[in-house]
Amino acid sequence: MKILNPSTIVLGGVWWVLAGAAEPASWVIGLPAVYAASALRGQLNPFPVRSGSVSPAGVARFLYFFLKLSVASGVDVLRRAFHPRMPMRPGLVTYAVRLTSPVDRIVFSSIVTLLPGTLSVGLEDRRLTVHVLDLKAPALQEIQFIEELIAGMHGSITRKDP
Repeated sequence: MKILNPSTIVLGGVWWVLAGAAEPASWVIGLPAVYAASALRGQLNPFPVRSGSVSPAGVARFLYFFLKLSVASGVDVLRRAFHPRMPMRPGLVTYAVRLTSPVDRIVFSSIVTLLPGTLSVGLEDRRLTVHVLDLKAPALQEIQFIEELIAGMHGSITRKDP
């Protein structure tokens, strides 16, 4: 194990935030804990880490469109909530996930939950079940768009349905 690898730096940063920068004595316990956690991280992680496979342009594109979609969806939920008749047609939709990486599928289901009006309620293999506020809204198109943005960061999408 390298003395300074990405895991050690991140875990050290977490310790620094939790223990407080003004408490240098906390490193007596923190330093061994950070190195132990960093050493165990590789053994306990069920998914392999892909170093160098993240596309900076893909990440920037994802962040831009995710923020844009979040604001638009948030405004839509706010409009529905304050509308006198609350025009909602809630229900469940199932989406066939095409992402090949198990980690990307988990991230994808979590990101879908962050969109206003949606809640990921189940991810089994490559099937994502999502609760939506309006079954007539273009939820499946938005979910597919988010999947493509995540794939754009790693290139981990199949071209056909699973």
